[in-house]
Amino acid sequence: MTLTQAERMLIGFIRQRAELKRSFDRMGTVDWAYRSVYDVLLAHGQWCTPAALPSGVGPMPERHCYANARRTELAYPSLVYAEGWAVSVRAGIPFAHGWCTTAEGVVVDPTWSWSGPGGSAYVGVQFTDSALRPGVDGGGVLEDPATAYPLLRDGWPLEQPLP
Repeated sequence: MTLTQAERMLIGFIRQRAELKRSFDRMGTVDWAYRSVYDVLLAHGQWCTPAALPSGVGPMPERHCYANARRTELAYPSLVYAEGWAVSVRAGIPFAHGWCTTAEGVVVDPTWSWSGPGGSAYVGVQFTDSALRPGVDGGGVLEDPATAYPLLRDGWPLEQPLP
């Protein structure tokens, strides 16, 4: 697979962060299923295909990506809520982010206007179990210690296999 500039930037960032987290060797996480969300993404993350926002969807306020994605998923039941990291070549800095995907893995991002083909990259996991999705006013599942730590410690729930 040939990676785009944005994909190379993003996977390099995730690998570097995973290694950094592992180098801390925190005794409290040694026996956890995953040492960090970066390890989850390296083990189970999937590339999502950037695309322009479909007509009739968004745009929604920036800096509310998790709530925006959750509201979009509720409004369009064929979409699936996803979280992970995303980057735009224009911005040059990867961000923890929430978005939706189609069944084919195409990104529907109601928050970022720059999420289009060629200049951005998304890697993440889909949350098909509604019990794991955030509320419409909440933060990200992988960013909130109350939801991330149990997933990191215990692994993914059996009723929700990772993609």
